[in-house]
Amino acid sequence: MDGKKVALMISSLNGGGAEKVCLTLAQALQQLGVHVDLILKNKCSYELSDIADDVSVHFIFDNPRIKLYRHESQVHAANAIRKIAKAAGGFDLILANLEDSYPIAERAGLPNTHYVIHNAVEAVLKRTFRLGPIKYWRKLKSYRALNGKNTVAVSQGLADEVRTTKRFKAKSVVAIHNPVPVDEIRTLAAVPFNAPPWPYVIHVGRFAAQKRHDVLFEAFKLLEPDLHLVLLCPHSTKLKRAIARAGLTDRVHVQGFQQNPYPWIKNARALALSSDFEGLAIVLLEALACGTPVASTDCPHGPSEILVGELARFLSPVGNASALADALIGAMQNTSVFLEPDVLSGFSLERCVGQYLALAQ
Repeated sequence: MDGKKVALMISSLNGGGAEKVCLTLAQALQQLGVHVDLILKNKCSYELSDIADDVSVHFIFDNPRIKLYRHESQVHAANAIRKIAKAAGGFDLILANLEDSYPIAERAGLPNTHYVIHNAVEAVLKRTFRLGPIKYWRKLKSYRALNGKNTVAVSQGLADEVRTTKRFKAKSVVAIHNPVPVDEIRTLAAVPFNAPPWPYVIHVGRFAAQKRHDVLFEAFKLLEPDLHLVLLCPHSTKLKRAIARAGLTDRVHVQGFQQNPYPWIKNARALALSSDFEGLAIVLLEALACGTPVASTDCPHGPSEILVGELARFLSPVGNASALADALIGAMQNTSVFLEPDVLSGFSLERCVGQYLALAQ
């Protein structure tokens, strides 16, 4: 693959699952001799020194308050991307990640562009509808940019949804799981960290309606009283209030964004996922790579593709705090089934990167 050139477009690198996947993919491609350009809006929570040296990083805007839904912002971004492509001598493959990137990639009109869908389409639109007609229309407009486009879905369930949705008609749909660098995760998980003195359950994910912290808190109340709950997400006043309302101020600890979350995950009694929907829920795979027990809601899409076979019993109905608590208790009582699960092989770095590179042929 020496000489191949791939561009990854994403609005920011602020610590979410899709953002981490982009970094993992960029580094893996670079190690295979592919030249990678990473094109961002302007935000990055990661240390750029940790990105492989040969990955070219481009920031399109200087103003951190720029709104990507505005026409002038999209025109500026599309022009900037065309200039980057011209300077690179063209790209063999362009991957536009997340909704903000779709209309910009469409405006840029570059060949060999594939649009990577990381979230359940209908669930995202349903949630956005509650935020008001303007935000809903903007989100719907982003999805309509996928009409006639080549798309990639990060789980099979999501691919099935994309094929049947009436919101847009994709030219093609291929399912490619997000890659999980198991060896790297295990190395990073062994890094010493300031471990807390008490046993804890962990949740990794931003404070957002989709993640259902309310269900998580109610489930946590049903666990052993000596357990604590660690949240790896940014601090916020709203989150602090939600913890207080749940009566858990003394047992819930917000540790903020962690560039290396794996020591926290490895040393947890269990990892909980309480979401209403996901694209894949890669954090479940990261926990399994660490040998950490997991329990999850059986939300669309992803968890049921990860927790298969004997792990399926640790899935619970969406929104059911009692069932999630039972799944967590069961997971903590059956730790041996989470050691070296066969499912990880289907998400190997080599397999997933190979599928992406096949798009460049």
